[in-house]
Amino acid sequence: MLKKNIPFEELNANAMEKRWPMRPKSDFIGLFETTAGMVFADQALQVFKTAAQQQNVDVYQDVGVDLLEVAESGKIIVKTKNEICFEADKLVLAVGGWNNNLLDHFDQHLDLEIWSMLWGYYRVAKQYRENYPQWFCFQQENLETGDGGLYYGFPCHDLDSSLIQVGIDWCPPKYMTTNMEIFHREPVPELVKLLNNFLQSAWVGIEENASLHCCPFTMTKDNLFVLEKLPNLSIFFIFTGASSQAFKFATMIGKLLSELVLDKSLDFDILPLSISWQAVGWKKN
Repeated sequence: MLKKNIPFEELNANAMEKRWPMRPKSDFIGLFETTAGMVFADQALQVFKTAAQQQNVDVYQDVGVDLLEVAESGKIIVKTKNEICFEADKLVLAVGGWNNNLLDHFDQHLDLEIWSMLWGYYRVAKQYRENYPQWFCFQQENLETGDGGLYYGFPCHDLDSSLIQVGIDWCPPKYMTTNMEIFHREPVPELVKLLNNFLQSAWVGIEENASLHCCPFTMTKDNLFVLEKLPNLSIFFIFTGASSQAFKFATMIGKLLSELVLDKSLDFDILPLSISWQAVGWKKN
């Protein structure tokens, strides 16, 4: 933040405890950034969807792909599980953890990990609802307890709400997969316990959890995105490795993909996002 000239305030544990309903460890250091913010994903997605539909784009949700192939004519054929058939000259694959399922149609594979990430909503006592900040806690990993040490939280969406959104930002290797068919969709008790223990020890006014969920993070070995034409099959364009960060860059990612598809010059250097880097592990069988 110093290098980027981003204003912030540095706080010790006592100062944090006085300002927010926290129980910080005595050696904690807090950096408070007043210019930070958040995106309400559901509202942003609705804006994207509406804008697309206004340009006569059809949007299909919860539709699985049954077949992906290139016909003799050179056209791309996509058939869905509910028997809808699409035909295209070019196709963008931006399907997160399902990338390899579709690439299997062409005997291609990426070295991707799919992390099962726990998050949910907790109820907080009424007198503290207005004072919960947006926060991220960085701690050292504890190998004995399996605690990855990284937690985050968002404040109540409005003053009438009693819920804060929280989650963990790590995944034990045993809950990482390479295929969505074996993805851990249910919250794991040991991770739920770690989250409960952290919230109860670090924050004041935490009551019961209202709901817990797991979402997939698609990760490359170097945690960078993959954005490129598919080698040896240049009518396909791929975006993956989104982890938890891609949403913040959605408009830029969409712009770059559209420029690739339309053979336009790019405003940014995407070489660091190449599918050919060793960390991505692309191979054709």
